[in-house]
Amino acid sequence: MICPHSKHNLLPFLQQNKDICQSMQQYGCEHLHELSMELMCEYLHATILPKMVKEESGVVRENDKEHGEYDNELRKILGTYGLTCICPSTIYQWMNILGFKYKQRKKGYYVDGHEKPATVEYRKSFVECYLARECRMFWWIQVTITESPAIKEKRLIAKNSGYKYTNKNGIDMVEYHVDSSYLFQDQMNKETEFGGKLSVRLEQHEHPLIIFGHDECIFKQFHITKKAWMGPNGETVLIPKDDGQGVMISGFQS
Repeated sequence: MICPHSKHNLLPFLQQNKDICQSMQQYGCEHLHELSMELMCEYLHATILPKMVKEESGVVRENDKEHGEYDNELRKILGTYGLTCICPSTIYQWMNILGFKYKQRKKGYYVDGHEKPATVEYRKSFVECYLARECRMFWWIQVTITESPAIKEKRLIAKNSGYKYTNKNGIDMVEYHVDSSYLFQDQMNKETEFGGKLSVRLEQHEHPLIIFGHDECIFKQFHITKKAWMGPNGETVLIPKDDGQGVMISGFQS
């Protein structure tokens, strides 16, 4: 393959095709763990350039053996930028221009994504959805209106809280969320299978919901603490160069 005539021919192609620059940057970031100039070169020739040729001339690259017309159109397009082809060495220089650097690996730090704007926004919408469906969950306890003042006097629940209603027998009742008081939690854990009852506000056409939460934790074979005991003469134990094998514990809770 013939490389570009001079380095100044590298820039016009990138300057006049900002969408290609963005596509290369996005692809490189998404495949950073395996990124190489060969991988980027393959992406350019297999995805970017065929799309470019199709948009400008309508010629489609059918397969790897029969694409003479495609090659001719590609040469014409590259020629307008002073290029005869795009080889790996050209890709390497383009990658540097786009901000990618081939350097020695260094120790870094991990940025937790829990507070990313998109994650925070999703968390808000999830909470709204969860609260809107909470009446369909086993989260409730119903007590008589006469029991409620005694609980409030002990300051075990907030004042003016609870949903007041009259049951089928004409008895005035108050419905509380089981998380309103530890007394409610203890009572419902003893009396019910799911830690609470369904709400009296549940519509007849609505089905009960049981929510499952999930989380995981990773344990490393050689998890090193920041401090360690040293002998009287200053001797220390050898520290492994890496964390060793890991085990992930995945748990569910309803």
